[in-house]
Amino acid sequence: MFSALPRCPIIGGLEWLFEGLSPGGRRVVTRGPVHCLLGLAAVVIAGLGGLSVLPAADATVSSSFRAVPASLQTAGHQLGIPASTLLRLQVRWGLPRGLHEPRPGYVSGTYEHGHVFLRQTAHPVDVLAYEYLHDVMARLAPAQRVRITALLNAFDGDHHGALEPSFSELIRADISNGVTGSAARLDELHSIACSRTDDAHLSQDLRAYCTYVLPGRQNTTKKY
Repeated sequence: MFSALPRCPIIGGLEWLFEGLSPGGRRVVTRGPVHCLLGLAAVVIAGLGGLSVLPAADATVSSSFRAVPASLQTAGHQLGIPASTLLRLQVRWGLPRGLHEPRPGYVSGTYEHGHVFLRQTAHPVDVLAYEYLHDVMARLAPAQRVRITALLNAFDGDHHGALEPSFSELIRADISNGVTGSAARLDELHSIACSRTDDAHLSQDLRAYCTYVLPGRQNTTKKY
């Protein structure tokens, strides 16, 4: 469900946040070496409740996958997700079979075995961002995961009341699909913070990280 970039100075002393992000496999969308800032760059529900994350694995192109739909390519471009990453994730319309939902229509997207599946919608930017961030989380280096976990725990402590009761329902839905509660909690917090939360409600470090991993996050609908 859920190697390393070169060290270089980051504005505001935030270098530690970005050290260890994967330039190839992404959870991160890299931007090539021009770049320390741009060049480091990579990526990191019907309401809060409608997205699901399932156990991930390194993805290979399946025989049934043909191409990323044009509308999803456009949404990915708005979010700063490279076309090659959308292809690796095999982003497509339609949810996988056997997905457990607390009620019909609850799940609007899922990240399963390294691929992204979305329920058909005229406005896919929000759900694509949310599911893409599951892939970002899955590909964090161990040291980076420790650092981001600390930021997410602080975010949860500050905003847990605002997230409930939808957050707990979301976690229960993940557990019903085979994800451990602890993994689901961090993974959903990561997507909520980076795609659904206004800058004013993020710490400086978490805001910088979220912008780093999802350059087009300003185009997502904020709920918190």
